Amino acid sequence: MFDLPEQNWTLNGRVTKKINKIRYKFSSKFLYNDYYQLLNSTTNFNVSKSLSSIIGIETFFNNYPNIEVNYTKDFS
Repeated sequence: MFDLPEQNWTLNGRVTKKINKIRYKFSSKFLYNDYYQLLNSTTNFNVSKSLSSIIGIETFFNNYPNIEVNYTKDFS
């Protein structure tokens, strides 16, 4: 529709560490989008950024119930 460039970037990262019978997890995702929009014969430049992070723990017991707890936080 336009001869103007559009950019989309995604960056993902994840780190896990198991100590004894508990695994600690951290993951994060960053999204960046820019694009042009035609509205009432006017061209607008729009930028969208978002960041999502997850922190969690997971158990690996043999004789007890295993649990997994995660906390997610999103920013826009």
